[in-house]
Amino acid sequence: MIQKLWLLILATKPNRTVTHVDFFAGLLTAWSYTKTAMLTIIIGTVAFLIFYAAIYLLNEIVDLPSDRADCTRARRPLASGKLTVVEVGITAILLFTVGISLTWRVNPGSILLCGILVLINLVYVMYLKKFAYFDILLISMTRPIKVIVAVLLVTSSLGLLELLPLLVFMYGVTLCYQASKKYCRLDQVKTSNERSVSKNVFSLLSLVGLILGIASLCYLSGAVLYLAIPLLFYNLGYVVFLRIPVTNKFVHVVEQKASEI
Repeated sequence: MIQKLWLLILATKPNRTVTHVDFFAGLLTAWSYTKTAMLTIIIGTVAFLIFYAAIYLLNEIVDLPSDRADCTRARRPLASGKLTVVEVGITAILLFTVGISLTWRVNPGSILLCGILVLINLVYVMYLKKFAYFDILLISMTRPIKVIVAVLLVTSSLGLLELLPLLVFMYGVTLCYQASKKYCRLDQVKTSNERSVSKNVFSLLSLVGLILGIASLCYLSGAVLYLAIPLLFYNLGYVVFLRIPVTNKFVHVVEQKASEI
């Protein structure tokens, strides 16, 4: 029983908590300007992490056939047969229920955005993941939504006119990062649909994302501006890392090891 529980925890990708840096930054922005109680922030954070853990489990079920065919991902608990689809499915339902309940308690308005996150992940995993160009246009929307969810979980003082430029900004810098990552990893991929695409398209998407992100800075309010600048340099720093062969290889190895979990 303890082993099953541990495998279920691994299946929720706890090692990817660091990828939610934008969400945590969003919490700090909202808290700094609304003086929200720390208890509310803790509940909102727990709700989001539980909710996203359920998304990872759902993705594991959808990706099961391709995971079993991959020599690296075949080691994952579900793909290796150490967990069953029923066990993972029931756990995902329970986590969704708890996450949505906690989210409703903090801010019912953010549930719609949580639903959009689920939809984006499902469309990406089930369909758009096969298309080298269109997948990054969609998946780049997840990080901006994380920030908006974080803000809504702990404050109601920021209006749409303040949050919309932040959404555009985050989408631009995330698109720049995702396109650059595709560009730098194109020689390492094995799927024929990605090998057949042009690097110039990814360069163009990266440039468009960067321009969109920087242009939207002019429309950000002071309530979120001090958050946007560090996030811009965070994403650009990661892009620079990907462009350097040595650090690119290091990051790629780390991501491969993480994909085994």
